[in-house]
Amino acid sequence: MIFKDKGYIGNFEMESLADGKAKLAKYMKALAKHDEIIAPIDGSTWHSYRLVSYTDGSPSFPMEPSNPLWYNDVYTALGFVPIKKYFSERFQIEDIKPYEKCDTVTIRQFVPEDLQAMYEISKVGFADNFLYEPISYAAFEALYLPKVSRVAHDFILIAEVAHKAVGFLFAFAYERTLILKTIAVLPEYRSIGIGGRLINEALVKAEKMGIKTGIGALFIEGNTSGKIVAHYGGEIFREYSLYGLKKE
Repeated sequence: MIFKDKGYIGNFEMESLADGKAKLAKYMKALAKHDEIIAPIDGSTWHSYRLVSYTDGSPSFPMEPSNPLWYNDVYTALGFVPIKKYFSERFQIEDIKPYEKCDTVTIRQFVPEDLQAMYEISKVGFADNFLYEPISYAAFEALYLPKVSRVAHDFILIAEVAHKAVGFLFAFAYERTLILKTIAVLPEYRSIGIGGRLINEALVKAEKMGIKTGIGALFIEGNTSGKIVAHYGGEIFREYSLYGLKKE
């Protein structure tokens, strides 16, 4: 599918290198009036985007892009270059010390009624993210409700200050691994360590449940959440690239 208003290309499969080049060239021609084309992105960053561009060969996990590595060659052959890099990092969950209780911040488990609060936090917390576009609550619910419905809620956590939801962590266990998928905190509350508290709470709970491995999933290069996860050590096992092409 071509998203002409934004100069995005997405939602198409490739059967071979030659097939991919032919399809991509056709879509590029349709977007010739744009100064920049970004791909692959299926409409917006709320949906699937990025390509796996490096892997250690380990199995993919839910909600992660999955593609043959040669997909990247299709884009680079037609002049695209990586414009953003993302990483997934694996680390061991061991000897996690719980944070001291904080009088101002409360961490609790998600309940279905929190979906509206997660939307409000996302709408503000992600506003400065690369290629962010606002969406309606109905669209957010359509995306997130299936996700929260198919995982246990043990690791979907809400941070509150004075009974107000100010941050959340969307994480889930998969094959005895804790996947830290999404973390968001309202900008005015980012200086008091809420992101670290959310992750720590999830890791403490995971260790008590016998989960020994964690994955910080799909963090953009230089992202604060990635730095928090890096605190626990580990290694990058997957890299993802988003490509762009600018007119000269």
